Amino acid sequence: MAAPRSILAESSSASQQLGRLVQAQLLKVGQRTSTRRPETLGDLRAMVDALSSLSDICITVLDDIRARGQERKLSTAVEEIENVLEWTEQSEVPFDLEFKRTFSVNKFAALLAKHLGKTQEEKRTGDRVETCFLSMSPVLEWTVHATGQKWKDGEADETVGLAVFDARRLRQTPDLTIFRVSNILQFLKGRGKGELIPRGIQEWAQNCDEYVLMGKVHRGGLLRWVPWTELYGSGFLSSRFLRAYTLGKYRQWRDEVYDAAGCVEAEDVCRKVVEFGKMLAGRKVSNLLPLVELILKPGFQFWELKANASEEVVKARVYELVDESMLGEFFRLKISGD
Repeated sequence: MAAPRSILAESSSASQQLGRLVQAQLLKVGQRTSTRRPETLGDLRAMVDALSSLSDICITVLDDIRARGQERKLSTAVEEIENVLEWTEQSEVPFDLEFKRTFSVNKFAALLAKHLGKTQEEKRTGDRVETCFLSMSPVLEWTVHATGQKWKDGEADETVGLAVFDARRLRQTPDLTIFRVSNILQFLKGRGKGELIPRGIQEWAQNCDEYVLMGKVHRGGLLRWVPWTELYGSGFLSSRFLRAYTLGKYRQWRDEVYDAAGCVEAEDVCRKVVEFGKMLAGRKVSNLLPLVELILKPGFQFWELKANASEEVVKARVYELVDESMLGEFFRLKISGD
């Protein structure tokens, strides 16, 4: 007789959970319409729409559980419905249904906070922090500098390097999700949960426009791996760039010596930029242009390059050199193909 009572108790608990979800949805409608009970046909329609949305989510979650052949307690199924309902209020979040079922917003925020703060935690404890995420940034100067700091903090660890990914290919990879951290932070703030991720970590992630990848990266998504020793050995990066703990400190040190530095031929500056771009691109010359654009984005002066020509002239010549390199590669392949 114990088993039937257990089933009845679980059923009652699930019914109560579902009832609370219904009440919560109606309360949100009341907050939007400034009334707790329907007074007009519009109010009634808003409540019906809210209940209809809840019903659709319930059906979607239960169908997904069934399609995957998964077993769930009734109370767990209702919790997953609640999780999905909370995520559904933000269309910018790119997670699939199974993820939204499994992770509540609070649980996900805790995992993300751990990942975003892993560098500081590793420095504090000396222990490696494992997370289920991988960070990326479209800000080249930040990424290169972070790579150098990781190499330095790891006592010249030769395994440290810069990974260049094909974001478009990654987005097309099944079971792989890329999201912009600033979108998540905005979502959490809108939910009144911005404090789940420490402010200092939020500022760090926003400064570098951090993106986070979740899932397994297949080889096709990785365009190039450049060891830090090769990056620094290129001669493009200064010792100040490596010594400075932050980019802010680097800019300060750079500005202290930049004005007194002598100008060099614009052609030499242009070739340095293109050669560094070629090193980042590797054999894929087709990737040269976007990488050179990332190098030029903060201005060539950022890299302590001082030319005897304007920035417009330098950029124009850099693009000419890129075109020449890509054209030369095209003819080389054509001749090889013939």
